Amino acid sequence: MKFVIPTTPQDKFHNWYAGPLATLATLKDGDGAFIAFGISLALFERYVRALLKRKGINGSAANFRLEAGLKDTSLSRATSLALTIP
Repeated sequence: MKFVIPTTPQDKFHNWYAGPLATLATLKDGDGAFIAFGISLALFERYVRALLKRKGINGSAANFRLEAGLKDTSLSRATSLALTIP
């Protein structure tokens, strides 16, 4: 994994996510998959919250569920609203 002094968003993404995930992929028996999954969930949450902010929508739990469920996972409106997020 090559370290680049992070000066651009692309450099930061490589140093903080792409590089470490590539290293995890080298672990035998897919043992790095759990960590990769956890990182992916955090990135997904940040992505949805950024979309809401850009659209000028309140970041409430209900709005988050609707944005994440309806648009990104193709769930129905009723299912999206039924999801429990603490």
